[in-house]
Amino acid sequence: SDAAAAGSDLIAFPEVFLSGYPFYCLHIDAQTARPLKAGYLRKGVSMDGPEIAALAKAAQDHGIHIVMGLSERAGDTLFNTQAFFGPGGLLGQRRKVMPTHHERMVWGMGDGRDFPLYDTDIGRLGGLICFEHSNALYRYAIQGQGQQIHVGQWPGGIAGIDGIMEHAMCHYAFEAQCFVVMATAINTPEMIAALGDGGSTELLKPGGGLSGII
Repeated sequence: SDAAAAGSDLIAFPEVFLSGYPFYCLHIDAQTARPLKAGYLRKGVSMDGPEIAALAKAAQDHGIHIVMGLSERAGDTLFNTQAFFGPGGLLGQRRKVMPTHHERMVWGMGDGRDFPLYDTDIGRLGGLICFEHSNALYRYAIQGQGQQIHVGQWPGGIAGIDGIMEHAMCHYAFEAQCFVVMATAINTPEMIAALGDGGSTELLKPGGGLSGII
């Protein structure tokens, strides 16, 4: 409601804002991570669940567009998903086609249907997630449909990724000749400490939050 009152037409959230990024999968082996994975599965968001209904209602009530990153649960499988909402409610969703290597411990794969664009009052809207931006065919599959607004969702607080995110998003805007909204999460010392011994790794660092418009 605050964003709509301020005149925003689009709100973009980071990768898996619901239920948070599973940083444990970066460096904790699959056997040790079983309890963490079970807990993360229980927190998965169903597309017919209350979270999606609340987001759809908020988009309708405030006449705004929302792109939400979420860990979608379908049966006993999780997917890294982007859900798109407009003033009419839920527009649809897409799943990350190929989870990045460590993420395959957590999420299943999307497929060739997962490159939609949505015709909205603000333009032809679509998106990709994280390292999907490194795949030229994924980019072309969306850009070739006449994309006008792109939402790129990323995690935050992973060592070495900040420069990749920035350059990938600038390149996407240049390549597609469209507006790019970059939504990047953060990592905190408290979040890293919550992993216990598994958090003491050079792969994680506090930070992130490189969100912006290009």
